[in-house]
Amino acid sequence: MTKPNGHIKDPKEMLELNKKLQRHYAKQHQVQQDSILHEAVKDSKEKAMAKQETVDHPEHYNHGSIEAITVIEDWNLDFHLGNVVKYICRSGKKEGNEVQDLEKALWYLQRKIKNINSQE
Repeated sequence: MTKPNGHIKDPKEMLELNKKLQRHYAKQHQVQQDSILHEAVKDSKEKAMAKQETVDHPEHYNHGSIEAITVIEDWNLDFHLGNVVKYICRSGKKEGNEVQDLEKALWYLQRKIKNINSQE
């Protein structure tokens, strides 16, 4: 029974009220945790998809209808020539210096020529 001033006089009522409040706050806490978990999973999936794109099909290798990797594999190019194709394909398409990509392609081409000449 509650006193006129709003205080509970029966200890059993106090315990019951305490239990109700604990259940209410536990449920509220669980809803918050579920929401946080849902957002974390959503963010994680979005990041995984973005990462997959940067690893599996990076934008700077996907101009036109054929990826550099498809050409390299189809033509059965070795490491050096594959890198020549790769750097030529991406030159000017990735942030950075276009000339640097062309210099890298040239470096791999010169290295390939050097290796061939040293075997003769």
